[in-house]
Amino acid sequence: MRIKPLPTRSSPPEVTVTIPTPPATPSSSTGTLTTLRTSNDSPSSARTTDQQLDLINLVNNIREGNLDVVEQILHDKSDINLEESYKGNRPLIHAIEEGSSDIIYSLWNYKKDLDVKTPSSEEVAPLHLAVLNGDVDKVKALIDILLNNDPKASLDEPSTAGKTPLMEAAEHGHVAVVSELLKRGADTTITNCVGETQLNCLHYAVMNIESKEDLIEAFKGKMDFDQSPRDLEGYETAMMLHISLGLHGSYGTPKVGNRIWDLWEKKFSVLLAGEADVNRRYPFTSPLQCAIDAKNVRIKDMLLGAGATLSRKEKAKKSEKTSGIEKWRRWVSNY
Repeated sequence: MRIKPLPTRSSPPEVTVTIPTPPATPSSSTGTLTTLRTSNDSPSSARTTDQQLDLINLVNNIREGNLDVVEQILHDKSDINLEESYKGNRPLIHAIEEGSSDIIYSLWNYKKDLDVKTPSSEEVAPLHLAVLNGDVDKVKALIDILLNNDPKASLDEPSTAGKTPLMEAAEHGHVAVVSELLKRGADTTITNCVGETQLNCLHYAVMNIESKEDLIEAFKGKMDFDQSPRDLEGYETAMMLHISLGLHGSYGTPKVGNRIWDLWEKKFSVLLAGEADVNRRYPFTSPLQCAIDAKNVRIKDMLLGAGATLSRKEKAKKSEKTSGIEKWRRWVSNY
């Protein structure tokens, strides 16, 4: 875990800090810090005003990405309240939205018990916010702080929509963030699923049809591709979902030269490499039968090549249908 050291107090660099000019008060019309102190101000109220100005200055420099100035402010000021909000959010949230991972570490250096759990004004937790932005360095910094301050902290706290950070990273196609979360112990098991359909993180990766195959590959060896809840009959696995997307035209028409369709095939191969079962039935039909019913020859051939088969019932139905056609042909030939 990398903690960026603060500058020494012996020889601080010269930094020009711009403090916003406060509104004029009846006792003064200038824009200096001392104008905020009237004859009726007590020392405590003056200090509070100074703290607010320091916070404003800090946040503005965070939003502009001025790491050196941010560190100098934190070095020079010992009483800035990092849990106080300015422009609707705490300094940490501003650092996640517009700052950098180095600024996040600097805030932590200043306040070792920095709150990295409380949501933003938009009710988005800090880790979720970094994940949604797709910034893996900020995700790393937040996990470092979270686990250092609480080794038992969970990386799987759900959002207001019930999604874990890993699900959100997969949904938005942030491969590096997915890999980092998996490396740090994010949960991939069926216990972390969303809604009545029980979608897991791999489902969200499959549903992102614009992502490349490396998004699915990030989960290979990290989870059971065929996991399913015990109490949900006819559960659609990630492989079956991918087949359904292909059969319903989400990747276009499977013609030669269709690059989007080629991407479907690459993802199919990665799912196979992850040991996804092509014979799992959803809800009561095999993937191969689905391809036959949809008259999709390309998917049918790929499934056959992967070892897909029809169930006994499906074979019997096919045999019965073939037998009926043969009987009709013989009946016609008699005339």
